[in-house]
Amino acid sequence: MEPESKMKSESYGKNRMQIPELPSAEPMSASAKPKEDSQGTFGAFREVCESIAIAFILAFLFRTFIGEAFVIPTGSMAPTLMGRHRDLCCPECGFNFQVGTSNEVDASGTVNQGVSLPSAICPNCRYTMDLSMEESRKANPSYGGDRILVSKFAYWFYGPQRWDVSVFFFPGKARENYIKRMVGLPNETVKISQGDIFTKAKGATNYVIQRKSPEKVLATMRSVFDNDCQSKKLRASGVPSSWAERAQIASGLTSEPNSSWEVSEDGRTFRAVASKAGVSEGTAASPWLTYQHFSLSYDQWESILRDGQATVPAQLVTDFLSYNLISPSRESYQFRSASPTSTVSESGASGDASTGEAWSGTPLKQAFAESLSPKTLQGAQLQQMEPHWVGDLILESELEITPTESGLNPEGEVIFSLIKGGCTFSATLNLGSGIVTLGTGGDAVSEAEALPEEAFRPKFAPKAQTPIIYPGKYRIRFANVDDRMTFWVNDQVQEFSEPPEYLRPSERWRPTQADLTPVRIGFRRNGSATSGEVAISGLKLYRDLYYIATRTNMSNPELGNELLYRSGSEDAAISRLLSTPSRWDIFQKTPEVEIELGEDQFLFFGDNSACSLDGRQWVNSASGNPLSWGWNEPQYWVDRSLLKGKAVFLFWPHSWHYISSSEGEPVIPLWPNIERMKRIR
Repeated sequence: MEPESKMKSESYGKNRMQIPELPSAEPMSASAKPKEDSQGTFGAFREVCESIAIAFILAFLFRTFIGEAFVIPTGSMAPTLMGRHRDLCCPECGFNFQVGTSNEVDASGTVNQGVSLPSAICPNCRYTMDLSMEESRKANPSYGGDRILVSKFAYWFYGPQRWDVSVFFFPGKARENYIKRMVGLPNETVKISQGDIFTKAKGATNYVIQRKSPEKVLATMRSVFDNDCQSKKLRASGVPSSWAERAQIASGLTSEPNSSWEVSEDGRTFRAVASKAGVSEGTAASPWLTYQHFSLSYDQWESILRDGQATVPAQLVTDFLSYNLISPSRESYQFRSASPTSTVSESGASGDASTGEAWSGTPLKQAFAESLSPKTLQGAQLQQMEPHWVGDLILESELEITPTESGLNPEGEVIFSLIKGGCTFSATLNLGSGIVTLGTGGDAVSEAEALPEEAFRPKFAPKAQTPIIYPGKYRIRFANVDDRMTFWVNDQVQEFSEPPEYLRPSERWRPTQADLTPVRIGFRRNGSATSGEVAISGLKLYRDLYYIATRTNMSNPELGNELLYRSGSEDAAISRLLSTPSRWDIFQKTPEVEIELGEDQFLFFGDNSACSLDGRQWVNSASGNPLSWGWNEPQYWVDRSLLKGKAVFLFWPHSWHYISSSEGEPVIPLWPNIERMKRIR
């Protein structure tokens, strides 16, 4: 395997590309025959030289006109494409995730002495892993970035498309390769609002939301919670289960569940059973299987490990990404020693970083406190949690249908509901016909918060015929992303009788109390039918990409960002804000960014919006000047002439060190990571 080439200076979020040398190869037709050696040794030597020259010419032509291989060094496209990173497995819940380690090496690829990742936060159960010890670093080594193939002739046959992952020459230093996702096209104005992309053509007055295709939605979704990965300590501590049957206020839809849920011992499978006593059809305590989002802090985990219990309130789903917790240099940044009575305030961590007093224990508590704080201690490079509310969710589950005595599906409907801004977006699956019907409705918490059904398109009820007409096990996905609902069965998108897009009730969403239970599943039996069973398992919740509306460098919190929560109040601690509905008016006041594009100008953003230096920050809007790179003119777009090609395939994610035998001994070195090899979408 080729060594990675040297690079120029690099800062986190600049996804510059390394260009490895392509190996030469000597093509030979299957029908070709060797020539006779008519000129002896000289003829053979000349033939070898000609073959080598032709091989180099072909390799040069391939690289110049057809395709080129690149290495991803940083994490601005993570986790779609990852730079240098570590693969981790949470010791508490068993969830696999990655964290970026680009700052462990300098621009030349040399390891920075004294710089390493001290901790990592599991995105599933929020347990903080201690990586500060030498044993942890050896057990969880850093790997180089993904290797991808870029098609140079893709744009010869068709124009660049929105949401393409493209490689281009960086406008400021046109010999450096960048890779980002294309979000803006020529002659339009792009607006970022509440994480979504809106555009309007030149001369138009109204913005239109830009929707990703179902394939792009699956490629860019981010994990929120995997119910198959549960911590035994959390289950034993009394912390509420994320998935449980909870009494809900009626949604106002035509169908309400009348069956309760029986949970398996491990909390991973739920079976619909006859309604419990006192619960009847049409009551306000309809038995929904409901998801609540619990984001444990370090202190809460510490309480569970020490006392076996903790109080954890439900919170809104946010754009947290565990990949972004970056460590500081141990030489340049030291923490003050902590005493047993020290506390962590809402505005920042305890202690004074400016004293230079060394941290006496592990850096976990301080690192995690910093990640929760909307402020950053002087000199710190820790990435804070991204606490922007995300209402666009994707639910995945396994639906198992046990036949009735007659061998048919049980009579009834399975209802999948996603909540955004207090509004219900549902997919009702009729098990008798296999037809799924989409619907919308207000999820009233109080008369003042209720959103009338008239706010949506009248009689909005798209239908699709699914293959779920026989008993069996089916993989279901239901998404509410970019003001559109999508339904998958066994990875196949279902086609509806009318477009599944809807009209949002207002220009800006505001979460309500109902958004603390953003996902619900119900089962309604028809008539008096009791035979046959429905079981739900494999529950996984994902969120959509969230583009942060900013025109400054996100890697420097002092420059500011979309977080208006830091408006000077001590009550603005992120964890408290996300669990207190009375403070949620602020989500309707988050900034918006508008960027105008001209002829042959394209706009690119990174998928890892919180740590991507892209078209939002190439110009410092505060001063109107470029970000100190010596440009003569500020520029936030990419000219057509700078487009290099479309990223098409991830052909070499990092290899495992070896594949082991049953006894754990290494057998095959550099075993390829086949599971992550994929087409880039």
